[in-house]
Amino acid sequence: MARHSHTSTPKSFSKTAKSTARSHTDTSLVPAHEAIQAHALDTFGSPAKANHWLNRPNPLLGGKSPLQVMQDDPQAVEAELVRIDHNVYV
Repeated sequence: MARHSHTSTPKSFSKTAKSTARSHTDTSLVPAHEAIQAHALDTFGSPAKANHWLNRPNPLLGGKSPLQVMQDDPQAVEAELVRIDHNVYV
């Protein structure tokens, strides 16, 4: 039987793909940001209200906006949305 050369991955491509993946670490946060934005939309009920909350400085996030905090700590923003969902205000 003939071997299909397209089923194997050349080693050089594999190494390139791995190094490219490591150099684009911020793209791993994109799904988290999208999930948080979707959660904000669900929590506030409209794009305008969600955007207002995402861009407004929040004292519980150190005076930064949720969008600013998402860059370094998306879990903190998600936790704040969960508190709002459950009417827990600190």
